[in-house]
Amino acid sequence: MKLVIFDIEGVVFDDYYVLHVAKNLGLLVFFKFLLYSGLYKLRVIDIESAIKKIYRSFKGASKSIFTQSYRELKVMDGWTQTAELLRQNDCKIAFVSIGFPTFLLRKLARETGTDPGLVFGVSLVFKNGYFSGDIKGKVTTCAGKAVIVEKLAKQLKLSKTEICTVSNDRNNACMFEFAGLNIGFKPDLLLRSTADVLVGGKDIELILPHLIPNYTYSNSNRPNVTLKREALRQGVHLLAFMSVWVWIISPTLLLLVLTTLTVAYIFSESLRMDGVFISPFSSIVQRLARKDELHLYAVKPLYLVIGILVPLLLFPSPISYVAVTVLTFGDSFSTLIGIRFGRHHISYNKSKSIEGSVSGFIAASIMASLFISPFFAIVAALSGMIIESLPLPINDNISIPLSIGIILSVLSILIF
Repeated sequence: MKLVIFDIEGVVFDDYYVLHVAKNLGLLVFFKFLLYSGLYKLRVIDIESAIKKIYRSFKGASKSIFTQSYRELKVMDGWTQTAELLRQNDCKIAFVSIGFPTFLLRKLARETGTDPGLVFGVSLVFKNGYFSGDIKGKVTTCAGKAVIVEKLAKQLKLSKTEICTVSNDRNNACMFEFAGLNIGFKPDLLLRSTADVLVGGKDIELILPHLIPNYTYSNSNRPNVTLKREALRQGVHLLAFMSVWVWIISPTLLLLVLTTLTVAYIFSESLRMDGVFISPFSSIVQRLARKDELHLYAVKPLYLVIGILVPLLLFPSPISYVAVTVLTFGDSFSTLIGIRFGRHHISYNKSKSIEGSVSGFIAASIMASLFISPFFAIVAALSGMIIESLPLPINDNISIPLSIGIILSVLSILIF
């Protein structure tokens, strides 16, 4: 690659710039930021409108506030090494961002040792030293990003195959047609299906094997998504299957056990966020969580509890038993086999593999047959693996058992 184009927030910085500016301008401005960013997340307004409204709420701020907010940002793990290695391999670096000020992108370029002329952000309009609330620049629109990439290609006389983009959200997809390689770094739902390569974790250096020939990522801080760790994680997942048998013996007992564990877990995680570790929960989280999960509240175990209890409470047996069975066995086997043997990615969700989905289907079909006829077991397993493969905004632990419960309930009515 001759040119690597980076999005900024969530890629170069493990943080969001406008969030820091909003916090530094007081409670009212911060609430406005939450409102506009929330409307964007809900797709009520587009990114251009959200950014303009957010910056309009910054009206009257001094330039020092914007610079101070920049200094508060934390660069992504591995950024310094990544930029250095790209320069050593004659790769030019460009920065393109809808919501980041151009004058600060130039500062970032100088700090990184890259060309300040290859940065494109929003231009802030200041009057008498204070921000007017207006922003300018082509990059204030998604289409503007595509125009910039096309312009860079002509300016640097590069072919499409010599250009790579690295981004994490849907607002960058417009650039993809002008680049030969598009890397989704911690990608959102859209990028999971449209990016050429997906990279998880919180170390930007993980993109380098896709950019530098014969490069081997060997950082000791690499994300700990190993087969051994995933085996332990999915082992816990499989143990959740025992909840079906406990429910059969005594629903009250299962509710009591899960409620007690949930309350204790929430308490333990709240303390862990404050740096206080309580065994055994904190120790288990430290051992099983991936690196990119450790700095956040680990909510996936709570999703698993919801995914177990909701079908058991909503649907009659044996439908509820099958829903939990497919969740525990199908999801676990698809993950383990996918990591170890997955070679063929599913076109609409490149984070999933055909090998993983097929193995999950087989395991779920066999185990579901303990409670229901083979025909319904196959239908349930197939439905579960299709739902698991989709890039949905709902966690798998919830979407899989709910979908299976609804599908089997409808089929049982239609057939019988």
